[in-house]
Amino acid sequence: MKVIKPLQLSLQIKPFTWQKKNQLAVTVLLGFPFDSSKEVLLEQELWSQLPDLLGDYTFLDAGMPKPYGEVLVYGNYYAPGGQAIAADRVQLVMGSVDKSLAVIGSRYWRAVLAPTEPEAFTQMSITYNNAFGGKDYKKNPVGKGMDEQDVFGELRLPMPNIEFPDHLVTSTSQRPEPAGFSPIDMMWEPRSLKMGTYDEQWKQECFPGYPVDLDWSHFNVAPTDQWIENFWSGDETFKILNMHTEKSETSGKLPSFRTRCFMQKQAEKHSQFSEIDMRAETAFLFPNEEIGVMLFRGTVEVIEDDATDIDNFLVAYEDLSQQPRSEKYYKDALENRLDESKTFRYMMYTKDIIPLSERCGFARMLDEVVVSSESELSKNLEARGEAEKQKALEMIEEQKQKFIETMQKQNIDPTPYLEKFDIQKNQEIDDPQIKAIMETVEKIMPGITKGDATAIKPEEVDFSKFDDFNKQMDELAAAKVEQAKQQLRDVIEKVKGTEAEEQVRQKVEEAIKQMDELPLLPRVSDDEAIKTLKVQLTQIEEEKDKLRQQGVSEEDISRLKLDVDIDDLSEKLKNGMAELKDLYRIGAHYIEGRPPHSVPMDIVQYRFKKALEKGESFTGRDLSGVDFSGLDLSGLDLSDCYLEYTNFTNAKLKGTNFKRAILSHADMSNADLSDAIVNECNMGDCKLNGTIFSNADFSEGVLDKSDFTNAKLSHCDLSNMNYLDATLINIFMEDCNLKGSSFLEINLSGSQFVDCDLQECNFIKSRLEGCNFSNSNLSVSNFIECNLDHSFFTRAYMGNVRFLAKCSLKQCDFTAAILDRASLRDADAESSNFENTTFNMADFGNANLQKTKFYGSVGKRAMLMKADLAYSDFSSVNLMEGSLMKARLTGADLSYSNLYSVEFMGATVGDTDFTGANLDLTELEIWSPSR
Repeated sequence: MKVIKPLQLSLQIKPFTWQKKNQLAVTVLLGFPFDSSKEVLLEQELWSQLPDLLGDYTFLDAGMPKPYGEVLVYGNYYAPGGQAIAADRVQLVMGSVDKSLAVIGSRYWRAVLAPTEPEAFTQMSITYNNAFGGKDYKKNPVGKGMDEQDVFGELRLPMPNIEFPDHLVTSTSQRPEPAGFSPIDMMWEPRSLKMGTYDEQWKQECFPGYPVDLDWSHFNVAPTDQWIENFWSGDETFKILNMHTEKSETSGKLPSFRTRCFMQKQAEKHSQFSEIDMRAETAFLFPNEEIGVMLFRGTVEVIEDDATDIDNFLVAYEDLSQQPRSEKYYKDALENRLDESKTFRYMMYTKDIIPLSERCGFARMLDEVVVSSESELSKNLEARGEAEKQKALEMIEEQKQKFIETMQKQNIDPTPYLEKFDIQKNQEIDDPQIKAIMETVEKIMPGITKGDATAIKPEEVDFSKFDDFNKQMDELAAAKVEQAKQQLRDVIEKVKGTEAEEQVRQKVEEAIKQMDELPLLPRVSDDEAIKTLKVQLTQIEEEKDKLRQQGVSEEDISRLKLDVDIDDLSEKLKNGMAELKDLYRIGAHYIEGRPPHSVPMDIVQYRFKKALEKGESFTGRDLSGVDFSGLDLSGLDLSDCYLEYTNFTNAKLKGTNFKRAILSHADMSNADLSDAIVNECNMGDCKLNGTIFSNADFSEGVLDKSDFTNAKLSHCDLSNMNYLDATLINIFMEDCNLKGSSFLEINLSGSQFVDCDLQECNFIKSRLEGCNFSNSNLSVSNFIECNLDHSFFTRAYMGNVRFLAKCSLKQCDFTAAILDRASLRDADAESSNFENTTFNMADFGNANLQKTKFYGSVGKRAMLMKADLAYSDFSSVNLMEGSLMKARLTGADLSYSNLYSVEFMGATVGDTDFTGANLDLTELEIWSPSR
């Protein structure tokens, strides 16, 4: 179900059953300020304030239709001017409602049945705790006036603080109506008397709907003197007395809007678009905060009891002073947003579903950001920037005048060169490609090229142009490279026929060649920096000697603070360089380049060979690009090495130390890394086809973009890893720890995860066809929009595992798996085997379970509502107290199953076998096999 609405509205839906028909109550909330000159509240503003405003009232509304409009007021009495007072009143006036309440200080009955004088007060909560009531008073069990209270060790009978002015309590025998402005609890009278009768007749004729004798005014929560005939117009004025800390009277007006709500249902051959009639039903007023909430509600009949037959909702609101827009208008608005080609266009556009006088919610949010950015600090920075700009202009003007004087002294006309000093002209864009890019940017976000954030119109943002922008940027980059090459070629033309031609040609051709090559890989080295530092220190010592020769005392020289601790500085420099290298190590797989060696690769290769023969240390060396293929480097320490673009194919690397090494872009296909040390290593974008890993700890490492096809991993720790853009086809993992790992759009087809720990993993939009998870622990893992057809989960522990967004599980084997509390809702598990599984309290709602086998399984309290079990083997299953509500059981075998107290309401039964099944406390108790 997709909901389309502006940011100003909040939508709530509640399905219910009445007279055996499924209904849906649709509620729209609109927050508004009492001051009509201010804008209505955005949804997030409203809900951020409501919990504090409601106080002890835990929810705003029950979501059910009411037969009468009503108004509710929440808050406290406040004495005018903050001066303590013994008694006063509060008043609500809105439409036909005019209601006053007496507010009186605390009093108690004396022994002579006369009340004490009221205590002075400045504030009083207008709630039923302060109205008449008592624990045995069904109209208000939380009130005061019936039960004695302990007051400083003495039992005293309090009097209510909130009363009706014309029915004040004068006797302990009186039982007045509780006085208040706020909601009456559903379990209190008179609301509880209107709930209807829940008996055997209701169970047989109405369940799970409401009883036939329900009085719908039960859902009116306000006192009856706050009801009106019919419903609100939506533009009524109101005033409230003495419920604001600073004002004796607050007043306002309902927001003068109507809401429009449309639904789209999927019919057999076409979709049905229709409007739900919305009524301005309830007004909620919060006078101290001077905001209100207007509740609009409509009801519509639906096919499914959970309204899943509704595909889309569109909610809008209009100004009461304007003519209502047509149904076709809103149908077009919905179709525009469902059209994939227009998705980006309407992502932040809501102008067509709000009144003309209102601003788009996204524009309001942007304005708030802009306003907040206009702080004193930002203004100061802008002022400083302008000052710096003015200084620069003055300097340029000064240079310009000097240039003119110089040129004139040499009898040269400076005019042709003066335009170079024109900043404005130089800032103008004359490159047609750049102009085209700026035009595209303007199409994406109109107003952005003006350099003024307030000029941006979010409702006109069109992200669909991003592809054009990226293409133009690529074309610009290619054009600039070609332009640079042409400029180099022009140099050759200028020296053509001269002695330098051949030398220039060689240099130009070399330069062009380098332009086509990848850039050199970055390197972090502290050696050069320390050398430079030492030179500078030598120069300082020389300066100190000069000062001594000039007679400056050692005391004066020391005051100059020229002494430097070289060892301390060197240590800090090394630590800083190490941090920079760590940053590079983390992202090296995203950086393409070529080894930055100062000598040719064959010399680098030769030097490595000789160093290996001599047994030299390789820790931290730059060996990028070296060919190690087929070599036996077992036990070698290559920790902290640069190893990008190296070739380790078919190499023996048993026990090799790759800790903190950078192996990005390396080829390690068919290499043996048994017992190798790989923690904190970057193996991103590596070829690991057929590579062997055992007892490897990959913690804090990087595996993104790597290809593990046919790799074999045993007893490895790969917990909490991310596999972005990685390929894991046909990998074999045994006894590996992958707990907490994430697989986003990864191909794992045909992979084996035997005896592995896969707890709390996330598989999102990944391919897992033909995978084997036998004996593995998959508890609390999520599979979202994944294909797992033909996979094996035999004896796997899968407690609370979740297959979401219509995962495909066709022809899978779950034999003897534990699926307690698992969710396979909406999954397609046709022809899968669940024999001897445990699936207590699992959710198979709306799942396709046709031709499945559940023989001998235990699923107490499991939910299979709307599941399709046609032609399945559900025999000898313990489904005690579970649900098969609206399930399809055509041709299914449920023989000898324990179906005690199972819910069968709405289930489709045909040629279904219940032979020997326990059907006690079910709708099928009287079932008997056909003769």
